[in-house]
Amino acid sequence: MMFALDFVLGLILGAAITALAAMALFSYREYQRETAAEMEKLSKRLNETQAMINQTEMERRIHGNNH
Repeated sequence: MMFALDFVLGLILGAAITALAAMALFSYREYQRETAAEMEKLSKRLNETQAMINQTEMERRIHGNNH
C-alpha cells in the first residue's frame, strides 16, 4: 500500500516539475524572441544613424565647414 502511495505522489510531483520546467523554457524562448526583435530594431536604427552621419560628413567635405 505504501509503495502505491509513494508511486502516485512521485507521479504528481514529477508532472508538476515537468510542467514548471516547460513553462520556464517557453518563457525563456519568448524572451529570446523579444530580445532578438529588439536587437534587430536597434541595429536598424544604428545603421540609419551611421548613414546620416556619413551623409553629413560628405556634405561638409563637399561644401566646406562654413555652415
